Amino acid sequence: MSRTKVLFLWHMHQPLYRVPGFRRGERMKRFRLPWVFLHSIREYYDMLRIVEEVPGVRVCFNVVPALLEQIQDYTGGEDIRDDFLEVIEKDPDSLTDRDRSFMLRNFFALNYETQIKPYLRFRELYERRGKPFDLDSKVNRFSARDFLDLQVLFLLANFSEVEKERDDFISGLVAKGRDFSVEEKSQLLRKARALIASVIPLLRKLEEEGKLEISTTPFYHPILPLLLDTDVARLSNPYRPLPAQKFSFPEDAREQVKRALDFVERLLGKRPIGMWPAEGAVSEDAVRLMGDLGVKWIATDEGILERSLESGLRSEGFPARELLRPYEFSGVTVFFRDRVLSDKIGFVYQRMNPEEAVRDFLEYLRALHEAYGGEELVVPVILDGENPWPYYPRGGVDFLRRLYSRIAESSFVDFSFFGDVGAEREVLSRVFPGSWIKQDFSTWIGCEEKNRAWEYLVKVRRELEGRMTPEAYSEVLAAEGSDWFWWYGGDHPSLFAREFDEIFRTHLIAAYRLSGLDHPLFLEKCIREEKFVSFRRYPAGPISPVLDGKVTDYFEWLSAGEIDLTQFYGAEEKHVESLLEALFFGYGDDRFYLRIDSRSSFKDLLEEGYGLRFYLCNPRGEFLISVKGHPGLRAELYRRDEGGFSRLAELEACCEKILELAVPTEHIGDDEQELYLVLEREGEAVERYPLSGFFAIPPRSEIEKEDWVL
Repeated sequence: MSRTKVLFLWHMHQPLYRVPGFRRGERMKRFRLPWVFLHSIREYYDMLRIVEEVPGVRVCFNVVPALLEQIQDYTGGEDIRDDFLEVIEKDPDSLTDRDRSFMLRNFFALNYETQIKPYLRFRELYERRGKPFDLDSKVNRFSARDFLDLQVLFLLANFSEVEKERDDFISGLVAKGRDFSVEEKSQLLRKARALIASVIPLLRKLEEEGKLEISTTPFYHPILPLLLDTDVARLSNPYRPLPAQKFSFPEDAREQVKRALDFVERLLGKRPIGMWPAEGAVSEDAVRLMGDLGVKWIATDEGILERSLESGLRSEGFPARELLRPYEFSGVTVFFRDRVLSDKIGFVYQRMNPEEAVRDFLEYLRALHEAYGGEELVVPVILDGENPWPYYPRGGVDFLRRLYSRIAESSFVDFSFFGDVGAEREVLSRVFPGSWIKQDFSTWIGCEEKNRAWEYLVKVRRELEGRMTPEAYSEVLAAEGSDWFWWYGGDHPSLFAREFDEIFRTHLIAAYRLSGLDHPLFLEKCIREEKFVSFRRYPAGPISPVLDGKVTDYFEWLSAGEIDLTQFYGAEEKHVESLLEALFFGYGDDRFYLRIDSRSSFKDLLEEGYGLRFYLCNPRGEFLISVKGHPGLRAELYRRDEGGFSRLAELEACCEKILELAVPTEHIGDDEQELYLVLEREGEAVERYPLSGFFAIPPRSEIEKEDWVL
């Protein structure tokens, strides 16, 4: 009886945070965001050490060349600058107010439950800071001693869990917990730099020992099918608008693949034969291109197989036999990730104790083994190698050790490399174009901001054709990376959205500068508007609710727009449970209606001393709606003039379980509104929705169209 083969692929990836800088006429490298350094000293290092320590483990690390190149930058002794490390290295007494505000904004952008809460002092500083806005006014709450502790705790929270077990100095700092010295901080930084310097040698060592299979991704992590032709997006989702000018540079796609294979071979000594295309994004032309350049196997999501075969592959969550084998297209072996197991590691097991999670994983594999009579089954488990672990206690170290050990000891399942699978391949007649997310490309193209980024890119690429230096071309290739497009639009809020926008445009500006040319001024204009149009329910027509603080009738708000406020804290704040749940809006007669749902009764919030402010901006001006509960409910409308906000009118409102209010359109009009909310208590902002930017409320004329579709 054959054993089931489980194929792990851990995707190690970061975009190019490094941008060219210039100092005294000398070219240098600057890292705008720290995630290469921080993931290297924790997730990447720990995953390698666990593979090393557990006997019998054989897994695939898919390493993105842009990540490896940046690790080399940190360890190669070149003149580099890192905005985060520079602030950490400073003596706390020499920190400027700008440095302190920077730390308060950025050094708490971690998972609260697993990286802040375990450290009593870190939690104390976090609670003193509060929510990440109005930070300039909070700087004076903290002493130089506080900032020194924050420097050390930020590093400790991002430090290897394996080394916290092995290294007495590190475990001693954890036990000490507070009142760190400058010398202790310096020694911790030296150890962190030693960890990042060990990552590439460990990769090479474990591959030579036969414990690792190394695969790769096109160099700067682009969505390969979109580089070939952005019009391919219409095949998987014909309803999304595409950029006015299509991007189609097959030579760039080829360069991204070839450059990746060449780089990994030079660095690690062996040419990869496998590739996880960025985000599992494939098309028939993309598969052919990878095959033409020597790639023997690739992997993507099971949803792509379903769309390619035009057949469902699961019954009540249980996979069909067709999902548990490799396929072939145009001479390239294609593996399809088991979405259930992969997503359980990514999103579910973090909430279970390690023993229970490992048991669940193995029971799933045992059920497959028994259901198919011991046939040779292939189960690819593919996910990011860094993103899940901040959500696990102790960075997932306990879970991974148990998982690897139990598989190695199992009587019915074996580790396998993708390149070693000998099972017969079934030939695919077609490959549906799409990615692991929704089996289309809408995460990277098809909304206003994402399309504008593609238009920036195509303008630069065409204008610089034949005029670029090799260094400039690399900057253009870096701008083709998927991450910049991921963060545009309202579907992935982030505290670092502005930085991602700036880095993308800086790569394009650098392409001109490195070619000795002046860049066009449009590249100075931010693409990121921080305008969110991500509604849970789109407005469908006029409404006329009864303002009684209750949902009097199911239909009274049915045609209103609805925004899920819990989704607009920003990616780094999702551990915090928001007090507000939903915002409803709509027009009726001569009024603009607003409704707020909260986790508890909104009336209770007001009685506890909370208040609410709505800020609106439209062609008529800037407006403020103030809602307070003592003494008694009071809702007032203000308009900004030269002297600040002046009161316009008292508003009709009612509050019980929910808050309902109406604003006469004679004051604010019925054009598009830009709106954000601030929940306050005792005059201090407690929560903001969205965390930055604003919601875009469509004009009445659009809402009342019979064919209203966003």
